[in-house]
Amino acid sequence: MKQNIKTKSKHNCEEQTSNMGHEEVKTKEAMDTTDWPQGSSAHSVLCFCLVVVDSRSLIRFLWRDRLKDVCMNSETVTLFPLQQLSQFWYSQDTALRLAQEAIAAAGEGGRIACVSAPSVYQKLRELHREDISVYIFEYDRRFAIYGEEFVFYDYNNPLDLPGRIPEHSFDIVVADPPYLSEECLRKTSETVRFLTRGKVLLCTGAVMEEQATQLLGVKMCKFIPEHSRNLANEFRCYTNYDSGLDYET
Repeated sequence: MKQNIKTKSKHNCEEQTSNMGHEEVKTKEAMDTTDWPQGSSAHSVLCFCLVVVDSRSLIRFLWRDRLKDVCMNSETVTLFPLQQLSQFWYSQDTALRLAQEAIAAAGEGGRIACVSAPSVYQKLRELHREDISVYIFEYDRRFAIYGEEFVFYDYNNPLDLPGRIPEHSFDIVVADPPYLSEECLRKTSETVRFLTRGKVLLCTGAVMEEQATQLLGVKMCKFIPEHSRNLANEFRCYTNYDSGLDYET
């Protein structure tokens, strides 16, 4: 679900008015969703303030608490990379391929951890698989909208995880260290080893192949991931098990 969103404080939203022809409409009235059909996209997605600016446009205001309601009902809100966090996310095809591989590796009733791999996490949610559980370990706090599935993660503190996340509690860990450096890979690997029951799917630069093999016992796959924006460095996938990423689909 993609939204072009402009935010404004609730106080300002309630007081702002707009004109439609000669009639003044209070936006507070537009915020009332009690008459919206329960389960309709309008009601379940957001508490929108619809402010008529003129005959050609609408301003939409999104409230965080309503957004959480959406996510807890298994709907997925598409978030986009933040330039200030130097985020590079996978293309839709790559995210789907990695999500499908994670599902196959986890098996029925499996648990999947996405460590610094937000686009894979979002794709997993889009697939609506009720027979698996997925968690996102991520520095980007926007993903807190997904409630208990979100775990704030800073690779500088690789084992600083909440008590509700026990050791070796995930069937597969999909990890994409945020930086191409030995230090970042080493610390992220600590997290991966803590979380996984065995299987690891690592995505990082080709230049990190030797360190990845030493730290996680992974080997490079034939599948070459692509990003929504081109990267200067060659990027590859690595696994420590016989994966479908070594075969054509």
